[in-house]
Amino acid sequence: LVMLSEVLEDMQKGKKDIIPGQMSLSDLLGEESEEKGDFELLFPNLEEFPKAELLRNEKDALGVYLSGHPLDSDKALMKEVCTRKARDFSEEAQEEQKEDGIRDDEICIVGGLLTNINKRITKKNEMMAFLTIEDNTASMEVVAFPRTFETAKEFLTEDSKIFVKGRIQKKDEGEAKLIAEKIILFAKVPKEIWVQFSDKEEYEKREAELLQILKEYKGESEVVLYLRKEKAIKRLPREFRIDSGEGTRSLLMEKFGTENVKEKTKSLKFL
Repeated sequence: LVMLSEVLEDMQKGKKDIIPGQMSLSDLLGEESEEKGDFELLFPNLEEFPKAELLRNEKDALGVYLSGHPLDSDKALMKEVCTRKARDFSEEAQEEQKEDGIRDDEICIVGGLLTNINKRITKKNEMMAFLTIEDNTASMEVVAFPRTFETAKEFLTEDSKIFVKGRIQKKDEGEAKLIAEKIILFAKVPKEIWVQFSDKEEYEKREAELLQILKEYKGESEVVLYLRKEKAIKRLPREFRIDSGEGTRSLLMEKFGTENVKEKTKSLKFL
């Protein structure tokens, strides 16, 4: 795509060398002439698209993801939070799973990428929506009636990552639906960042370094310290809560060791 304008420009120059109904001027010079030259493109050395943009381009162009899935980095979080997968709602899965399959009126939590939003106006002139959610197994439909939709409409945009707690609506035949009761963004799930030190002495040596990072990357995630030798746990005050984004976690891992930094979901009470 970057080279498209240059290719079109070169093609246009080539057309100017041609007299209608006759050979091109370069052809008159003979095939072996150096003046004719070869058509050559020099591609610039460009950086790869950011991962999220690359995946989105793949899906837009081909209808499938090739180099990964937008939820690959969220597998651990989804495993911890979700009680059902999108494929469980398919008719095929219901036939296969039998007793272990979904049940009508069952309360469950699903999570995934919001790929489509179909808004509707009810008879009471209230807004509701039919949502399509995709995880690593399949796509499924979620119904958000007015009361639930009103609480989530500000962040319900395509490609947003959401968890949905709801009640399953299952018919005798066909795919089941989930009637949403609460919707939350992945990014809003309460998290704890655990940082481990070998003992109290190591912590005291590196305390200033840690606190400096916490001050620079403030957020909503609680920080928990663990001293391995003493088997002691210390939860830092609210003023030291940190951003739990990938960049912050990577920095902590770089400073204190990958094996010493862990992210945990604080509680499922948020749903």
